[in-house]
Amino acid sequence: LEYFHKGLALAEEMGNKGLVANAYLDIAEAHLRLGEPRKAVEFAERSAALTQQAGLPDQIAYARTLSAKAHLALGESEPARRSLLEAISNVERLRAQVAGAESERQRFFERQVEPYYVMVELLLARGDDFGALTYAERAKGRVLLDVLSSGRVDINKAMTAQEQARERALSGEVNAINLQSLREKSQSQPDPARLKELDARLHKARLEYESFQTGLYAAHPELRLRRGQSPSLTQRELVALLPDAKTALLEFVVGENASYLFVVTRGARAGAAVEVKSYRLNVKAKDLAAGVEDMHKRLAERNLDFGVRARSLYDLLLGPAREQLRGRTLLCVVPDGVLWELPFQALQPRDGAYLVEDHAVFYTPSLSVLHGMEKLAVREGRFNAGGGGRAPVLLAFGNPSLGQRTVEFVKSVYRDEKLGSLPEAEREVKALEEFYTPSRSRIYVREEAREERAKSEVGDYRVLHFATHGVLDDRNPMYSHVLLSQAEPGGGEDGLLHAWEVMKLDLKADIVVLSACQTARGKLGAGEGLIGMGWALFVAGSPTAVLSLWKVESSSTAELMVGFHRNLTAPGAGRRKAEALRAASLELMKDRRFRHPFYWAGFVMTGNGM
Repeated sequence: LEYFHKGLALAEEMGNKGLVANAYLDIAEAHLRLGEPRKAVEFAERSAALTQQAGLPDQIAYARTLSAKAHLALGESEPARRSLLEAISNVERLRAQVAGAESERQRFFERQVEPYYVMVELLLARGDDFGALTYAERAKGRVLLDVLSSGRVDINKAMTAQEQARERALSGEVNAINLQSLREKSQSQPDPARLKELDARLHKARLEYESFQTGLYAAHPELRLRRGQSPSLTQRELVALLPDAKTALLEFVVGENASYLFVVTRGARAGAAVEVKSYRLNVKAKDLAAGVEDMHKRLAERNLDFGVRARSLYDLLLGPAREQLRGRTLLCVVPDGVLWELPFQALQPRDGAYLVEDHAVFYTPSLSVLHGMEKLAVREGRFNAGGGGRAPVLLAFGNPSLGQRTVEFVKSVYRDEKLGSLPEAEREVKALEEFYTPSRSRIYVREEAREERAKSEVGDYRVLHFATHGVLDDRNPMYSHVLLSQAEPGGGEDGLLHAWEVMKLDLKADIVVLSACQTARGKLGAGEGLIGMGWALFVAGSPTAVLSLWKVESSSTAELMVGFHRNLTAPGAGRRKAEALRAASLELMKDRRFRHPFYWAGFVMTGNGM
């Protein structure tokens, strides 16, 4: 606090209103942490007034949110509510002004979600469960909801010839450096200095390409979507997401000092079409993260000592709603924060039994996004996986010929340590021929499973399946990729299908299966969930994806995937997609070799599992 006041004096001496406003915020937060909320309100209000006077709208939401937290500490609910409404209104206004594509909008919003979460806590304290749920929804999946409600903009059609040439040059530079890096790493003794130089060049090329993409949206105002216009989720829309009394919607909100679970089911009382109940989960965010990370690690490493953790996490997260979930066979889970890393199907409601034995489970970024997916399916007449009509159905890629350069490039990671051939993956995709009409399906293996072929053909098919190696980029998940065969001599593709490239595709697929390692992982982004390959598939137009949470084993994966497609397409089965994955998991568990959750719980269904 002493140093913040010294900083304030320097900022006032300089006459810099922005720095003065920031100093007020720092001082307000210090007073709040010291248990002096009245002084915190005073300095937060000073900051808000100065930011408005100085025309610094991006700081107003922070000031109003801090003021609201101080009012709540004083027990002043109504002034807190007014401050939060102003903060949220400001965030919504700024969302509409963000220049750039989906990634830029996501990065903006993840810095602005706090007022929504504080409003959730305020409304829960008032006993308004449904109102709290609507604000939890407004803090999630907003970019995906924009895409669903307004459609994707084809930026290529808006670009001038000069811009198109620049785009080709920049993307070509990224691929060229990737190929140079592949060649260097394939040497018997790679040059560390050369690799360091290539890594720096690749980082610079990626930044230049991303900057160019952002600049296009600023240069072409006609590309700007209507943002922040989506209305709050209504009770009628919630009812539409509950096809029967056996379905339950579960939404989590993870707060710093406590978390919350909302459970939505068909109404049990006369005249109540839908029932919304909230449950307070008494766990700090850091403790929850530690528990989930421990569970994930134990399962991913095939550790046999996971039962106590699986039981304790069930009791913590779902135990409070045990009675409301009784008899529900389909659970739609909206995770928050670290819960995206948790395979709920592996939790244990009782000793020796798994959640998947009682419920089919799928995950979605928000209930509003799920509703938008349902509307899109009706609008576009999307089919079920069993087929019908004349549209091409299945496009599958398996066991691509990677080439020595690619193997050396990523030889230390995923699916098997040496990144060798994947004969099980090849058998996996060939087995799918049994379930789909051959005349409307294409299956490519080995050298035929090329990246340029995938990019050119994926938009024509309704079911996409990739059985290959997956590589997670921990530093920037939008550069995570699945490996395909490299381009023919003279081609420009490097055989690495990155998440950022997937995001630019125009998919019509009802479901995409990435039968590869760690494709469900990425960066946890407040407001959108897990940013990575799965998020990219949503943006590209696919409402449902099957992805993996850890490094998977080939033979069990092949059995699980073949079983999934068999169940999905069985004549007259009428199974929902999540139920087809559950049935495949239960079938695999009957083999004692594959009883451990490592073999079946790593694959999760995200999006629309109905």
